[in-house]
Amino acid sequence: MGGGGTDYTIAPSWIILLVMLGAGFCVCVGYAITRVILGNKEEDAPRSNEQDFYMRQVRQRTLRNLERDLFGTRPKRGPGSGSRTGARN
Repeated sequence: MGGGGTDYTIAPSWIILLVMLGAGFCVCVGYAITRVILGNKEEDAPRSNEQDFYMRQVRQRTLRNLERDLFGTRPKRGPGSGSRTGARN
């Protein structure tokens, strides 16, 4: 025991691991208790039709902007616009 050495029964790295696991367990238990006591407040208030419509518009606008940023602007092709590829003469 002399000489200033560390004579642990368990290696220090295992002690750190056990403390981290214990802290994670305490966080999970605290979250579960809070969830049971306070409940989920978001489910209590239903969204209005206006909010659903606004969220749908934002989602569509975001997808359009993402498509434009990823692929650039391309001319829209519809029926009868331009020549067909692979057409036989």
